[in-house]
Amino acid sequence: MVYVGICCAVLATILLTYSLVMLVARLFQASAPFSSPKEKNASVHSDLLNATSLHTDNKHHILWRVSNVFGKPLRSFVTWGQRRRLSNLLTRAGLLDWSFAQVYFLQWFFFCVCLALAMGWLFSSLISLRVSAWIVLLTCAGFGWWMPLLWLRRRHQLRLRSVSRQLPFFLDMVGLGLDAGLNLQASVHLALEHVGQGALHQEWSKMLADMRAGQSRAQALRQLSQRLQLPSIRQLISSLIQGEAMGFSLGRIIQIYADQQRAERLMQAEKQALQAPVKMLFPMALCIFPCTFIVLGFPVVVQLLDLK
Repeated sequence: MVYVGICCAVLATILLTYSLVMLVARLFQASAPFSSPKEKNASVHSDLLNATSLHTDNKHHILWRVSNVFGKPLRSFVTWGQRRRLSNLLTRAGLLDWSFAQVYFLQWFFFCVCLALAMGWLFSSLISLRVSAWIVLLTCAGFGWWMPLLWLRRRHQLRLRSVSRQLPFFLDMVGLGLDAGLNLQASVHLALEHVGQGALHQEWSKMLADMRAGQSRAQALRQLSQRLQLPSIRQLISSLIQGEAMGFSLGRIIQIYADQQRAERLMQAEKQALQAPVKMLFPMALCIFPCTFIVLGFPVVVQLLDLK
């Protein structure tokens, strides 16, 4: 019974922590940039500024305020390695307004919350110095410490999926602009006007802003590749840099990569379709087959046992 109570306590702690993380995730999503239709139709220059804006006004959010206020005193306790890792996670997750100190504060916050909840559930077991209770306590504390980092990595994976889904259409639009006689910068801006808001729009807008800030095209493209860490983007940018250096047609390169990305998406869809029967086997064996056997076997059992 003691082990059952400990397992229930762990599950309750994890579920409560997961609920808190989902609340934080909602607050993070609420901090996304907002642009009204009037701002989009004001002028081409204002559209360009809105599209390439790198920071959002999150100072009215409670979570941003609290983490900013309590995170500043913790800046001196963060090592340079942790600063680099947390900053890279924030950049890949698309949270450009958040600093490493705020994430560090959230780590300590969830660590203390999980630790307090686990101690509340396992107080009697901890007093009696049971090893299993202390192991569960340390597990819950570690779970709370890593929860913000896991959520940032999950957000990064979702952004990569969004980029992969929008990339073929985006490359087609860039190729049309290059075939029409525009340069790469103008073609990217033209394509961004027809692509919805998302990770791809944000990252390529950041690339355009870096070029306006004085960086070379190759340097801005390399920084884009480092932020996304996507193999398809890395190959595309390497080909664009080499093609520009050797004088090849950028429109032809982009068109080839657009066809390649579309073929890869088709192959991925076929792979998922072939995996569907295997994934359906366990639910069918667990839920459908027993009911079918009961319906078919009940009359046989009645006749064999001569039941009325």
